Amino acid sequence: MKQSVLHVLGSLDFGGVETRMQNISAKRFVSRFDQRFVAIKSGGRAATTITESGASVTILGVSPTIP
Repeated sequence: MKQSVLHVLGSLDFGGVETRMQNISAKRFVSRFDQRFVAIKSGGRAATTITESGASVTILGVSPTIP
């Protein structure tokens, strides 16, 4: 049974962290982990790429700020 890893980010559109998440999802077939991705605010290019790699992506659509 694979262990699960949950990646939680503010958004999954573009940028350095988002690029890193795309790289992780592209290599997930060699991983012993089940990779899952959650964007608190929004998706975008990275979310699309990650989804196309077969990984689970959830977009919550809420503001990541603390009132």
